[in-house]
Amino acid sequence: HGGDRPDLSYADAAQRLGLPENTVKSHVHRMRRRFTRYLRDEIAQTVPTEADVDEEVRYLIGVVSG
Repeated sequence: HGGDRPDLSYADAAQRLGLPENTVKSHVHRMRRRFTRYLRDEIAQTVPTEADVDEEVRYLIGVVSG
């Protein structure tokens, strides 16, 4: 699975970065986890409840997904 860019696989990224493929996968996983926490924290500053955060995240994913 190459992530969100079908033209760039983990193997391709690993080769370009000079890293093992599993290292690239680990870095991407940690980056996504950090981004998710950051996004949720930012949204939480704009809505009153955790349930509203979940709703806003779902809405945002829907908008971005098209």
